[in-house]
Amino acid sequence: MSTVLARVDNRLVHGQILETWVNFTDANSIVVFNDDVYFNDLQKDIIRAFVPSYIDVVIRKLDDVPRLIEYISNENQRCIVLFFNVHDALNAYKNGLLFTKLNLGNIHCQSNSRQITPTIYLSGEDIEHLKALEGMGIKVEIKAVPQERGTSLIKAFKKF
Repeated sequence: MSTVLARVDNRLVHGQILETWVNFTDANSIVVFNDDVYFNDLQKDIIRAFVPSYIDVVIRKLDDVPRLIEYISNENQRCIVLFFNVHDALNAYKNGLLFTKLNLGNIHCQSNSRQITPTIYLSGEDIEHLKALEGMGIKVEIKAVPQERGTSLIKAFKKF
């Protein structure tokens, strides 16, 4: 059992996940942890149609951490867990979903955010949440694809 990748990427399931991260991590399941997708049957159907049939797709709502933990605890699972935003990742961790590293893949620009890297825009609240995760021992790394050299938050802040 394991979470082989915990990632914040507001695109959720897309080509980078399927073409690079699944192979790199040898994942056999993708977990989308998002209320909007959970409550939208069309979005769920699109995601399931997009993902190859040999990869399990699990879509959970934000208050369903216990069921998510139960699923991930299955000894045969190698899960990529996808969060839409930093807030969701922090809440999942606080509610018992354990991971040691959080990958930031893509976070779109919002009115209250600033650009940290070409693909990462963070609000003050995002930064506080990431600092809280790092304070709990979680390594936060900005990395779009496995072949890329990752950037720590501290280094990213110094660049921008």
